Amino acid sequence: MNKTVEMKLLFITRAYPPLVGGMQKFASEFYKNYQKIGDIDLLANPGGNKTLGLFLFKVIIHLIFNARKYDVINLYDAVLSPLVPIIRLLSRAKISLTVNGLDIVYSRFGYQKIMPYFLKQADKVICISEYTLMQCKLRQIPQDKLSVIPIGITFDGLEIYPDYK
Repeated sequence: MNKTVEMKLLFITRAYPPLVGGMQKFASEFYKNYQKIGDIDLLANPGGNKTLGLFLFKVIIHLIFNARKYDVINLYDAVLSPLVPIIRLLSRAKISLTVNGLDIVYSRFGYQKIMPYFLKQADKVICISEYTLMQCKLRQIPQDKLSVIPIGITFDGLEIYPDYK
């Protein structure tokens, strides 16, 4: 039996294929799997950091015209957390943020002052590991907003040492 989710979700990610990496893989798989059970729209940046400015502009334009139609808006990584006040202004959607690890501990000048401020404004902060949860707590993200959903792996099509005996 196929379950369906009765809500409209917007999934925003700055890391998406054809770029390669763990965040990109998770974002792609999350989107594909959620499509099977619910109504989801995707705003993805497949161009990496070099197209991030244009991507953020496109996200803001999309939010201006469409934010009210979503029940939940998920920002897939803490770097996108400055979008939270914009979403609050334009929508009544619940806002969740997925925190991956480096995006919580990144040490560039000012980042550690700005990012926790915006993370605290989200309705839910989803951590991919207990370590990430601990790092969020160290930055005073309220415990009641934090959840851990560990990143899993799928073994479909994965060959590990196929010739090993």
